[in-house]
Amino acid sequence: MKRYLLRRLLHLIPTVLGVIVITFVLFNLVGGSPGRMALGEKASPQQVDAFDEVLRLNLHGTVYPTLVFGEAMAERKQGSVVNISSISGTQGNAGQSNYSAAKAGIVGLTKALAKEWGRMKVNVNCVAFGFIETRLTQAKTDGDSGG
Repeated sequence: MKRYLLRRLLHLIPTVLGVIVITFVLFNLVGGSPGRMALGEKASPQQVDAFDEVLRLNLHGTVYPTLVFGEAMAERKQGSVVNISSISGTQGNAGQSNYSAAKAGIVGLTKALAKEWGRMKVNVNCVAFGFIETRLTQAKTDGDSGG
């Protein structure tokens, strides 16, 4: 996550926090993958940057809001966090090591925070969707193995 985006998020917290804390629910719906990245290939600087960008978008984009809003929920001893992951984070997906690593990080974050915040009456859960046919996944459904 770019620093300026984090600063913008932190600037919006007083406005957004009122809505989130009143409802006591935070949904983290961040996601995306700008391209395929298989470890074992010769890594170019662009591939490394793309790998980092996927981690920043998917993992950091979930971690920061969760920690900020979760702290407010913990202080009030009430709330729910619902993180969105992917089956790629639990099963892996060939050619998407970057995306799979980020989504696995969300699963691990969710499990750890559920243990830490449960005693403060904050529920932390994760939904990991499976493969969904869309325009962007059409090549895979048409028989492209992706390799």
